[in-house]
Amino acid sequence: MTESSRPGASLVFTVRNEAATIDGFLATVAAQSQLPDEVVVTDGDSDDGTFEKLARFAEEFPRPVKLRRVAGNIARGRNAAIRLAAHDIIACTDAGCELPPGWFAAIVGPLASDPGLDVAAGGYTPRGRNLFERCAAAVTCPTRAIRPGRYLPSARSMAFRRRAWQRAGGFPEELDFAEDTVFDLAMRRAGCRFRYTPEAAVAWRPRGSLRAIARQFRNYARGDARAGIHNGSYLRLYGRWLAGAAALAAGLADWRLAALWPLAVVPYWLVWLRLRDWAGLADWRTAPVVLAQKLTVDIAAMVGWLEGRARGRAELRPGRNTA
Repeated sequence: MTESSRPGASLVFTVRNEAATIDGFLATVAAQSQLPDEVVVTDGDSDDGTFEKLARFAEEFPRPVKLRRVAGNIARGRNAAIRLAAHDIIACTDAGCELPPGWFAAIVGPLASDPGLDVAAGGYTPRGRNLFERCAAAVTCPTRAIRPGRYLPSARSMAFRRRAWQRAGGFPEELDFAEDTVFDLAMRRAGCRFRYTPEAAVAWRPRGSLRAIARQFRNYARGDARAGIHNGSYLRLYGRWLAGAAALAAGLADWRLAALWPLAVVPYWLVWLRLRDWAGLADWRTAPVVLAQKLTVDIAAMVGWLEGRARGRAELRPGRNTA
């Protein structure tokens, strides 16, 4: 497909207070082997100089850049950017990512070559810069559990046609978290055709502290609870912890029942470990770090899910967010 015959495609993203990382991200946008036909950015009222950096990028980038201030959550920012986009094919990413030079071509290519395709579901690769972050990448990303036919892409790396966004009702602005998962599920329910596109993978840096990991998974769980998704996963998580607590109590009450401890824990850990990519983590120091991170993820998720349930399920109104 020649440059002149290729359908146009827009790159959209939304930001807020990304001054510390935005320059590196924008450099990866400018270094794409196939430049977006336009870039659309919404800024959620940044007050740290992010907007000014974006304005300079807009002046220097060789393709049109639309930059707007849009107050509100991530979903509102994304929807506003998509409404401003001039092209039918829309690629979506996040400002905290690093885009390999071939990413844009890889994520929009399937849609450009197949008019019947609705969504290109890209991949992502966590890239830790130290031992803690490398452990966090393995703990928080079950890369070996991906099933292409059921894969739900992150908004870090996806592309879709405007018709798919419209049929799904846009990103749900009623949610502060889990908005991209709900959007994916809405597109699947609407009958949109997906294609898993792992070669279109962005890199991102995992959280660098237990506090940041706890906040991340607490927010994820709140969003899932309010959206009414993944309830079975959270119930199984509670079940595993309750089974472990019951086995511990039984073993403490009668030492002959202490054999229940590994039976309650080991099978789960073996399955969980198998789903992770532990390449490059042979250092003996990883064991306590991984244990601390896994406990943090589990506890934060259980707390966040209860908080989300207590707040109540969000009332999602299909179609409202594409007007």
